[in-house]
Amino acid sequence: FGQFLLSLEFEGPHPTRITYPGIRFLLSICSPGGVCGSGTGLGSGSFEYGRNKKGEGEMATPAPAGAPLTTTPVPYGQWEANNPACVALFTMPAQVQTLMLCWCIICSCQAIFLMSRWPRVGWELVAAPAIESIVYGLGYQGIGYVKMASGQPLAYARFFMMITITPMILLDINKLASVRLLGLNMNSMQLGANVLLWMFWQASTMSTLVGLKWVFFVLGLLCLGLVLGTSFMIFAAARQSFLLKGTGAGDWVAQRITYLQMAFLPTWTAYMVLFVLSGEGACIAGEGVILPIAIVMDLFQKNVHGLIIWSTFWNFLGGSWNPERLAEERAPSRIAGLKVIENNAHPVDDEALSEGFGMGQSAIHTSADVIMRNAAGNPSGSV
Repeated sequence: FGQFLLSLEFEGPHPTRITYPGIRFLLSICSPGGVCGSGTGLGSGSFEYGRNKKGEGEMATPAPAGAPLTTTPVPYGQWEANNPACVALFTMPAQVQTLMLCWCIICSCQAIFLMSRWPRVGWELVAAPAIESIVYGLGYQGIGYVKMASGQPLAYARFFMMITITPMILLDINKLASVRLLGLNMNSMQLGANVLLWMFWQASTMSTLVGLKWVFFVLGLLCLGLVLGTSFMIFAAARQSFLLKGTGAGDWVAQRITYLQMAFLPTWTAYMVLFVLSGEGACIAGEGVILPIAIVMDLFQKNVHGLIIWSTFWNFLGGSWNPERLAEERAPSRIAGLKVIENNAHPVDDEALSEGFGMGQSAIHTSADVIMRNAAGNPSGSV
């Protein structure tokens, strides 16, 4: 597939010609005179590198007019020179930098808190806020961006955060239920679509050709639709399985699953809107507006999500979304309900625990009965 999309011809150790046989059609319609392009960017078919007397690579002479499938790359800094208003949107106000520092500290504290809950916590719940703190720390230092050869800023740290944390979130959601559609495992397809989603949107960010930018964006939008649709089916199936128990505990867990859904679906949809508005998309809003909104979205998508998973999946259900592990009579209450789940003096089964941290549906097993006690300390049921 890679050879189909991109072909390199080498002379010695360096490529001398790059062609795009797999996307000639898309590039041709976005070339000068095409239906969607301005004629700038990486052209519509191929470009070549020459060699100067020192053997260093340099841009070849532009193709003559009337050759629709061949052109040269954008000269250094041309995009920046042509879009000064868009470049100005990436200026970071001091107040936003301070906000990023505060959020970096908060995420670090959450990572440390969840780490202290070991072994009653999954590794991904610790890794997600830790990665957040690193990325926002880089943003505070002003090194969360790089400038491409065309002069276009690229938020590489933001892309790194999304491509690493979003699979962790989806792995947590996939543990809720298995969904099959037309014989296909939608849980696995969801993970693949998520990777393609962020790769397409990153390609859209990096594209200097206007038409091709939005082609990549639409492809990413289709992948987002698959991710959101599959997640909706997973949430619905898991919530129904707990409601069918007909107990207070089942209703309580079903409510927590609804909270997970509320923290997930709106924020992932809002990322699409932020992308369009930002300097990476249509250049409408600056980073001083985009980043505070993104922090609020990250609060729900990553931090609140992690705390709900920890308190429900690990702290209350003991590491399994199996409805049969629920207490039969009552659910947690703010006043007189179950307060803690204790393991009575027996060590955790490390082998089973390691399975529970994996990608499957494995539960954590202990060698003792897990007794749920109410606020008065009296046993109210066993799991």
